[in-house]
Amino acid sequence: MPPLPSLRVNALRDLVEQLRYASRDALLRDLDRLEALAVSIDPDSLYREDWLVEQVTGYHPSGDEEPASLVGEAVLGDLSALAERLSALAHLAESEIEGKCTTTEQLCERWAISRKSLDRYRKRGLIARRVLDSEGRDRLIFTAHVVERFEAANEQLIRSAKRYSRIGPAAVEHIVARATELSTDGRSLNESALLISREIGRSHEAVRQILRKYDARAEQPIFAERGPVAEREREVAFRAWIRGIALVRIARHLRRSTPSIRRAINVRRAELLTTMHIPGGSPARSAKKLNKLPPLPSHEQATSWDDDPPMEQLADFLAFARALGAPLGVEERVRAEARRAVLARTCAVVAKIRVSTPSAGDIDDAETLLRWALRLKQALIRAQLPTVLRTIENRIERPLDQVRAASLRVLLEGAIIAAGDAVDDFDPEKGGRLAPRVSMAVDKFSTEWARRHGADMPEQHSMRAIPRLARNAPMSDWRWILAWNQRWLDLPPRARANFELMDPRMSSLLARRFGLSELPATLDELVEPFELTRITAPRFERLAIYESLRATDD
Repeated sequence: MPPLPSLRVNALRDLVEQLRYASRDALLRDLDRLEALAVSIDPDSLYREDWLVEQVTGYHPSGDEEPASLVGEAVLGDLSALAERLSALAHLAESEIEGKCTTTEQLCERWAISRKSLDRYRKRGLIARRVLDSEGRDRLIFTAHVVERFEAANEQLIRSAKRYSRIGPAAVEHIVARATELSTDGRSLNESALLISREIGRSHEAVRQILRKYDARAEQPIFAERGPVAEREREVAFRAWIRGIALVRIARHLRRSTPSIRRAINVRRAELLTTMHIPGGSPARSAKKLNKLPPLPSHEQATSWDDDPPMEQLADFLAFARALGAPLGVEERVRAEARRAVLARTCAVVAKIRVSTPSAGDIDDAETLLRWALRLKQALIRAQLPTVLRTIENRIERPLDQVRAASLRVLLEGAIIAAGDAVDDFDPEKGGRLAPRVSMAVDKFSTEWARRHGADMPEQHSMRAIPRLARNAPMSDWRWILAWNQRWLDLPPRARANFELMDPRMSSLLARRFGLSELPATLDELVEPFELTRITAPRFERLAIYESLRATDD
């Protein structure tokens, strides 16, 4: 008999350790409760650890920690393994089982299935007991009521298994010929197997194994192995993904499988996250446990920013910045503290990411936190724009309207970047206000700029004509130049301007996803409000980004 199966659910592993010294009668009662529990578990529902332990043992566990929630599918997958371990602890003999019992061989014959299929059924809630037969050997048996309950709950599954037939030579030839056609269109082995399986009414895995075996024996395989995705291909895929191109299209263009492209993009995202400098993240440097990190700000603190219309002309930006009032000290401190806390939490999430095997959920959490921090940075800089303008004018000793448009654009963008650096270095816990730091950073940049470009500006009282700013002189939207990672994390301002041309559901999702008017959201947080699933949410997001940028490109 093979060794006892392993348990994947931590709560059930801990339960076995707790029951190791339980009485034999208690173990037998636990087995009876366990068999009854399997029928009531829904694979798609969540179950608390303490509830699960109580259903098996009859006692509610006590503890200070909040019990975790377990997915029903994972619980079902471990219940039969748990029953085997409890049976082994009780040294259960076959003669002690009351009522009629069925062996694995008898059950396979009864349902006309293979032993592998029976093992799969055990992971769907078919509970087996491990007993000692008359000769002292271990064997698995299934009690009559367990078999009857499983048959009643999985009638369609068992009926379809009885209708199973092997794939004959003619069907194999058809599969190979069809796969050859699909391969010429750039389909991978896995994608071709999926399409063919739907066409002929067979399982995806069965068709995939046929194609794999054929390629292993053939002198000219249908699907040649190309090795891992190269660095250049990964960068091409990443740039296309940023622009909302569907993964299927990227994979077809690069003649790769969709899963390999998805993984390559996630690896690139993980590389960027783990190598980037996260300002203000030092509190998380030695604090890997989340309870050691600063608490995240409240919703009111973290969403206090304004979604101004895009400003892509110098005159509009100057008028906007001069009309702003003085920043409030309390509001400034709240935003700065919120940003430091969000960045510290980002560091903790990034610390868990492994570039070789990145978790898509961890990557999404980190990117969402960075978007949150970016919005707070925009709010802090927005309040300092009047300070930025005054500092520049004091240094160059002239109104900004009297600087040539090309030079002014470079001057303003550099000054805003310098102000952003001051925001990154600002720690509200050390006291003081942000304005002096912004003024010093902008003055330093303006001094260097004046040293290089001062000769291009005529003196105020010289005979040369004083330039006047043209109304339509262009400028990049100031919110789009605050951080290098905006090209990857943020939505371009001109894409936002196309929201009115888009489907309202798409524009609403993008506004929520990128935090344009409220807190940025992870993909999981978009599933319920937009009636999506975890599979369709990434696809719908890419489509929405693509639609927002398509009008811009056109």
